[in-house]
This record gives sequence, C-alpha cells and structure tokens, in this order.
Amino acid sequence: MDLPESLKTDTIYECAFELRFVATGNPSAADLLPGILFRALRAQFTASRQLPFATVPLALRQQANLRYMPTTVLEGKELSVAFGPNVMVVSMPRPYQGWQSVRGRIMECVHAAIEPGLIGNVERISLKYVNLLTLGRTPFDLGQLKVRLELDDLVAEGPVAIRSEIQRNDCIVVVDIVSGATVQVTRPQGESATGVILTVDAIKRGSFDNTFSQQLPGLLDTVHRTEKEVFFSLLADETLKQLGPSYGTAH
Repeated sequence: MDLPESLKTDTIYECAFELRFVATGNPSAADLLPGILFRALRAQFTASRQLPFATVPLALRQQANLRYMPTTVLEGKELSVAFGPNVMVVSMPRPYQGWQSVRGRIMECVHAAIEPGLIGNVERISLKYVNLLTLGRTPFDLGQLKVRLELDDLVAEGPVAIRSEIQRNDCIVVVDIVSGATVQVTRPQGESATGVILTVDAIKRGSFDNTFSQQLPGLLDTVHRTEKEVFFSLLADETLKQLGPSYGTAH
C-alpha cells in the first residue's frame, strides 16, 4: 500500500503511546517515576498533579481491569506523561508535530523511565491516534469512511458508535468510530469541533525480554506503520482527496 506521508488538512487531535509493564520493587513506579522523569526532561513539563483515580483504595486499583489506570500526570505545553503502577502513557495533543518528532519524544520518555530500573518486563505497547473528520454533509455523515452500516429498514439519523478489532502485522488494531462527536481544540483555547471521530489503536503484545530498549525503535515503526495502513484504508477515496495527501514529506 502506497501511504501518504502527510495530509494538508491534518485530522489528528491526539497521539498517545502506552507502555504496560510488570511493577518491580517497592515503592512503585507510579510513586517515583514522575519525579525522575521531571528531573530528566525538565524543559518538557510545567506541572505535576494526581489524577482522580489515585484516590481509589489500593486494593481496588490492583484488580486486573484497573491496574493499568494512571494515577499521576506530568503536563507540558506539547506533551504529557501519565503514570500508574503498571503503565506509562505519553500523549501529544494537536497540532501534530510529525512522526519523527513524536517517535523521538516517545523514545526519550521511555528510556528515561526504564533507566532507573523501576519498570519490570514490558507486557505490551500501543500507539493510538484520535482523528476528527469534518468533511461530511453533516457531523453524522459516515460516508467519509469506507463503512457500510444497515439497521434493517431503519435510518440512523443520530450518533452512531462502532468498535472493531483487526489482526494486522502481528498486531491487534482496535478501531472506534463515533459520529456526531465533539472534541475540544487545543489551540486556540475554548474552541471545539464536531464530526466523525476515527480512533485507531495499534497494539503489540510481549512479553519482551531485557533487550526491549534496543527493540523499541523497530517496535515503534511497526505499530506506526500498522496504524497508518488501517487509517488510510478506512478513508473514502473522495475524503482522502479532499484532505490533500502528500507523498513526499515525512509525517
């Protein structure tokens, strides 16, 4: 598949990389890693705060379906990093800075977190892009995508939500589509946009061995390529044309 390198009209509203790992030792990574990362990458962050989930009793937070919820976040103008006992999430909001910049920031954060030895074996990584499509006749127009949805002879005139899992490139790709959805625009502050949200989350499971740091560049390229393949395969031909694809500039 010949994939565009960039779009003149960018659809990305958030890019998030998640690292799930086995906790080692005591105190946990959630307690120590925010301070370590803040010192190592001080120029990137302006604030640190606890998330609401931190107030949940520890016994509940350790349940299987909750153990990957972050409890603390470091926040900056162009980057945030959230931590829990078994998870780290590196998130970058709009405007998207391009893959090479995003890839470099992810690697910088991951290496700074791994170096102190507070992170055990990596269980999985994932790369998620949240896109908003606004080229339809209405904010509910799924015709922007190669999606066909029928409800017998009923007509869905309101919001529609679709979720699917796809196997591709030895990854699990979770696709979420929500029509008539509103997202907050980071810049300028206070504005919002409404349309069809297309979220593509490419997941690569481990377990990975002690050479994870050396594997990371290749793993990142795999999940990024997989995410791009699925995203562009879902765009209707006319939508892609209107977005202005470029096949020559790194994105």
